Amino acid sequence: EPVESAGEHATTLQRYAPARPAMKWPFSEIWRVPVTPRLPRWALAPHRRVAAAVAVHRGLIAAIGSDVPGFITGRDGDGPRRDTGHLAIHVTEEAGLVFALPADVNEADRAALLDALARGPGLRLGGRSYRLGLPTVGPATRFWPATSPIWRTEVPLVLDTAGPPRHGRWTLDDAVLCSVGYALRSVLEGEGVEWGAGWAFRRRLVDELRRRGVAAQAHRVTRQASRYIHRAREGDLLVAAHATVAPGSLAPDAGAFLALGRARHLGGGLLRPV
Repeated sequence: EPVESAGEHATTLQRYAPARPAMKWPFSEIWRVPVTPRLPRWALAPHRRVAAAVAVHRGLIAAIGSDVPGFITGRDGDGPRRDTGHLAIHVTEEAGLVFALPADVNEADRAALLDALARGPGLRLGGRSYRLGLPTVGPATRFWPATSPIWRTEVPLVLDTAGPPRHGRWTLDDAVLCSVGYALRSVLEGEGVEWGAGWAFRRRLVDELRRRGVAAQAHRVTRQASRYIHRAREGDLLVAAHATVAPGSLAPDAGAFLALGRARHLGGGLLRPV
């Protein structure tokens, strides 16, 4: 409505901004998905979680049928989706089955996943049938109720870069830090880190993470590494490790959802605050 006694001469321009811009996180939402009947205890064992997540993933794709969104298949055309644009499926003792939705998922693809869950998709696990239901939704940055600046793997991660370079030193801790960088690619690129490939880039990535206060300690898991990964090429060197990670300033909240390694989207490498 027009006001006779005031106009542009009575107003001043004010600009407001947060004291610290909101940091981008690879995942935006956590969906806690009910399973009927409840998942068996054996499926929650660390060496069974990848297999359980793969069974859920297959059930989802079968329920959607044609035109499965790329963020669910994890593929763009003939190749894998880059960065974190992939639905992460994990099982935990506290929350049961959880879906972590990538931050860049669009509304149409999100709705397709929700519609599939509304139809109660089924899955087979250990020779028994289960059915999924509608989820409860929460923020991915506050997934764990307890918070800590130190995170530890609940499930071993299979290292993204297992073999050493031809020249120079490369430790197990370096390899875990590299996996942290791959999992947080969108965060690092948002802060000006230029992405690359090859050993020279991996060394720069590890050095950059250390400069940002990220630290990692790891010890190798002697059990068969193939238990903790879904798919690998013939001849791949698979190394599984447990890791303790301090994400430093890269984590927007000390209870955020994150997983590491080659199976981070399907049950592997889940990090938990200590």
